[in-house]
Amino acid sequence: MALANRSLYVALNGDQDIAHRDDLRNALPEPESHDRLIIDCRNVFYMDSVAMGVLVRYRGRFVEAGAAAENLMVVAPSGSSVRRLLDIAGLSRVFTLLDHLPEEMYN
Repeated sequence: MALANRSLYVALNGDQDIAHRDDLRNALPEPESHDRLIIDCRNVFYMDSVAMGVLVRYRGRFVEAGAAAENLMVVAPSGSSVRRLLDIAGLSRVFTLLDHLPEEMYN
Protein backbone atom coordinates (compact mmCIF):
# COMPACT_ATOMS: atom_id res chain seq x y z
CA MET A 1 0.00 0.00 0.00
CA ALA A 2 1.42 3.41 -0.96
CA LEU A 3 1.25 6.38 1.39
CA ALA A 4 2.10 10.03 0.81
CA ASN A 5 5.71 11.17 0.35
CA ARG A 6 7.11 7.97 -1.15
CA SER A 7 6.04 5.96 1.91
CA LEU A 8 4.92 2.36 1.76
CA TYR A 9 3.09 0.07 4.16
CA VAL A 10 3.49 -3.72 4.37
CA ALA A 11 1.40 -5.88 6.72
CA LEU A 12 2.83 -9.25 7.75
CA ASN A 13 0.70 -12.06 9.16
CA GLY A 14 1.17 -15.39 10.89
CA ASP A 15 4.54 -16.94 11.60
CA GLN A 16 7.59 -15.43 9.95
CA ASP A 17 10.12 -18.24 9.91
CA ILE A 18 12.41 -20.21 7.63
CA ALA A 19 9.43 -21.84 5.94
CA HIS A 20 8.10 -18.40 4.92
CA ARG A 21 11.34 -16.53 4.20
CA ASP A 22 10.68 -16.29 0.45
CA ASP A 23 7.19 -14.92 1.12
CA LEU A 24 8.73 -12.31 3.42
CA ARG A 25 11.35 -11.33 0.84
CA ASN A 26 8.65 -11.03 -1.83
CA ALA A 27 6.45 -8.89 0.45
CA LEU A 28 9.17 -6.26 0.84
CA PRO A 29 9.28 -3.67 -1.96
CA GLU A 30 12.40 -2.67 -3.84
CA PRO A 31 14.19 -0.19 -1.53
CA GLU A 32 14.69 2.33 -4.31
CA SER A 33 10.93 2.77 -4.70
CA HIS A 34 10.33 4.64 -1.44
CA ASP A 35 11.82 6.81 1.30
CA ARG A 36 9.91 5.33 4.21
CA LEU A 37 8.58 1.85 4.92
CA ILE A 38 6.25 0.76 7.70
CA ILE A 39 6.29 -3.00 8.35
CA ASP A 40 3.25 -3.93 10.42
CA CYS A 41 3.92 -7.00 12.59
CA ARG A 42 0.86 -6.72 14.81
CA ASN A 43 -0.52 -9.96 13.34
CA VAL A 44 2.76 -11.87 13.44
CA PHE A 45 2.81 -14.55 16.14
CA TYR A 46 6.39 -15.74 15.82
CA MET A 47 9.55 -14.57 14.08
CA ASP A 48 12.69 -16.69 13.91
CA SER A 49 16.29 -15.65 13.27
CA VAL A 50 15.95 -16.30 9.53
CA ALA A 51 13.09 -13.80 9.23
CA MET A 52 15.00 -11.31 11.38
CA GLY A 53 17.97 -11.78 9.07
CA VAL A 54 15.79 -11.01 6.05
CA LEU A 55 14.71 -7.75 7.73
CA VAL A 56 18.27 -6.80 8.69
CA ARG A 57 19.55 -7.41 5.15
CA TYR A 58 16.62 -5.43 3.78
CA ARG A 59 17.50 -2.55 6.11
CA GLY A 60 21.01 -2.53 4.66
CA ARG A 61 19.65 -2.33 1.11
CA PHE A 62 17.18 0.36 2.21
CA VAL A 63 19.99 2.55 3.58
CA GLU A 64 22.25 1.84 0.59
CA ALA A 65 19.42 3.09 -1.64
CA GLY A 66 19.65 6.47 0.11
CA ALA A 67 16.86 6.28 2.68
CA ALA A 68 17.38 7.19 6.33
CA ALA A 69 17.62 4.14 8.59
CA GLU A 70 15.07 5.61 11.01
CA ASN A 71 12.51 5.62 8.18
CA LEU A 72 12.32 1.83 8.25
CA MET A 73 9.70 1.36 10.94
CA VAL A 74 8.42 -1.88 12.45
CA VAL A 75 5.07 -1.89 14.24
CA ALA A 76 5.46 -4.40 17.07
CA PRO A 77 3.55 -3.39 20.20
CA SER A 78 5.32 -3.48 23.56
CA GLY A 79 4.66 -6.81 25.23
CA SER A 80 4.04 -8.64 21.96
CA SER A 81 6.04 -11.77 21.18
CA VAL A 82 7.62 -10.10 18.15
CA ARG A 83 8.74 -7.09 20.22
CA ARG A 84 10.26 -9.40 22.83
CA LEU A 85 12.11 -11.36 20.14
CA LEU A 86 13.41 -8.17 18.49
CA ASP A 87 14.54 -6.87 21.89
CA ILE A 88 16.30 -10.14 22.77
CA ALA A 89 18.08 -10.15 19.40
CA GLY A 90 19.22 -6.55 19.93
CA LEU A 91 17.23 -5.34 16.92
CA SER A 92 15.40 -2.70 18.93
CA ARG A 93 18.60 -0.70 18.44
CA VAL A 94 18.56 -1.35 14.67
CA PHE A 95 14.94 -0.64 13.73
CA THR A 96 12.55 2.14 14.62
CA LEU A 97 10.00 0.19 16.65
CA LEU A 98 6.47 1.51 17.06
CA ASP A 99 3.67 0.38 19.35
CA HIS A 100 1.00 1.37 16.83
CA LEU A 101 0.61 2.71 13.31
CA PRO A 102 1.61 6.34 12.77
CA GLU A 103 -1.30 8.74 13.11
CA GLU A 104 -1.31 9.70 9.43
CA MET A 105 -2.31 6.12 8.59
CA TYR A 106 -5.69 6.75 10.21
CA ASN A 107 -6.52 9.85 8.17
